[in-house]
Amino acid sequence: DHFGDIVAKTCRCLLKRGVQTLPDIIRVTGLRPKLVRQSLLILIQHNCVEGRTHEEEDKEGRGGAQYTVYEALPSRIVHH
Repeated sequence: DHFGDIVAKTCRCLLKRGVQTLPDIIRVTGLRPKLVRQSLLILIQHNCVEGRTHEEEDKEGRGGAQYTVYEALPSRIVHH
């Protein structure tokens, strides 16, 4: 809650649901994409969330689409 309601809602989504993609977070929170991206940036800058890029392989085993997943780091988050 230190960063406001929108950031807190984004963080709670990750804490409750675990690793999520950006579209998942947007769908679950009901927040606008721009607000979720801004919230994630704040949380990442303060080491409360980690983002990792993954690459899906196609049927021939070649690199395909890339996507990023986000995960809350509970040990870095102070609960009041």
